[in-house]
Amino acid sequence: MAISRKKTCEQLSKLEKILISIDGRYTPVLILALEENHRFSDLLRRLPDTNKQSLSTTLKQLMKYDIVFRNVIKESAPQHIEYGLTEKGKKIRGILLQMSEIM
Repeated sequence: MAISRKKTCEQLSKLEKILISIDGRYTPVLILALEENHRFSDLLRRLPDTNKQSLSTTLKQLMKYDIVFRNVIKESAPQHIEYGLTEKGKKIRGILLQMSEIM
């Protein structure tokens, strides 16, 4: 069964959006590091080649694309913030893990 040209263009458009959302030096590594929720300082330790500015920018970009969520924990004193993967982010993480096994 042949795939229509329109369907192919729609798939390429979706793929392009995904690739744009995970573009960046630290983005794939950050997604892989978020197998569970982490505080900002934990992520900095887990990603020694990054700095506060790069990590902050990358997290904001991933939140914009609904790949990462930010959760303010008010029950603790002082309150702290955790970052984790959304359902979309978990799917992308799974794909990145599969891709890493190819090479």
